[in-house]
Amino acid sequence: MLAYSELRPYILIRVADGVAECAMWQVQDGGQALAVFVSEESARRYRHEAQLSEDWRIVQPPQRGLLELLRTSQVAGITMAAVDPNGSRAVRVVSIEEILRAVDGLS
Repeated sequence: MLAYSELRPYILIRVADGVAECAMWQVQDGGQALAVFVSEESARRYRHEAQLSEDWRIVQPPQRGLLELLRTSQVAGITMAAVDPNGSRAVRVVSIEEILRAVDGLS
């Protein structure tokens, strides 16, 4: 199992009209999950399969930035993160609240 300090996922992000937007994945229950990727290649594959334009950049945010993104997503009503999603499935769908609770327990 990876330690928290080793987690460095990639995300797809674009800025349009001064507003940042992250790639999302549709969960079977109809909700949306933040799309996170374990490799740059899996993010690139998702961008291609989802037909997202090249203005969707692949970034690997620092841990502090990632935590802020998770907190902001949760406040906006995004409660799940999808790990390495594609058109039909994700490797894993996890609760953002559980991630934040685990991280807060480490401090």
